[in-house]
Amino acid sequence: MRLARTVAVFFVAMGLAVMGILAIAPLGFVSPPLFFNVTASLPRGFYRVEIRDTLRKGDYIRTCVPENAAAFALQRGYLTPGSCPGGTTPIGKRVVALPGDTVHVTRQGVYIRRRALAHSVPQSMDRKGRPVSAAFGEHVLGKGECFVVSTYNERSYDSRYFGPVTCKAPFYVLRSASRRARNLLNDG
Repeated sequence: MRLARTVAVFFVAMGLAVMGILAIAPLGFVSPPLFFNVTASLPRGFYRVEIRDTLRKGDYIRTCVPENAAAFALQRGYLTPGSCPGGTTPIGKRVVALPGDTVHVTRQGVYIRRRALAHSVPQSMDRKGRPVSAAFGEHVLGKGECFVVSTYNERSYDSRYFGPVTCKAPFYVLRSASRRARNLLNDG
């Protein structure tokens, strides 16, 4: 009987702890040191947020979509209202190109320095069968720009559709807090 009570108290305490963490890591909002992802762009779960002054290719970051893409994303339901300049929540994506890189978006996929990025073919229709336009063409990334693509979900709304995003320090770099998500992202 005593063991059962101890186990019950433990689970109640854990439930309260999880609710507390969720309260300090709001959905769709960067809250160092934790972020909880519920989107399909990254594996669902908790991510540690590292605030850094430098960014590397392969980093997963939280950033805002360009303002001209925000209204479209809100209208279509791709993103929810939030704290970004365009009125959306930040997105969580992998950095695939940095200033000085040349990115080509074609019907066959995204090419960086003439190398194809896996699972990057732009879709012509969204999940609801509505047409979507890609940012076809060449993008030479300037200072303060990066190209972000979900390498986890090929149907994700990312730079394939709106082009480069503004990338200026501080950077909110995501590190998966779960082993399963690290394995899916090859985030070691």
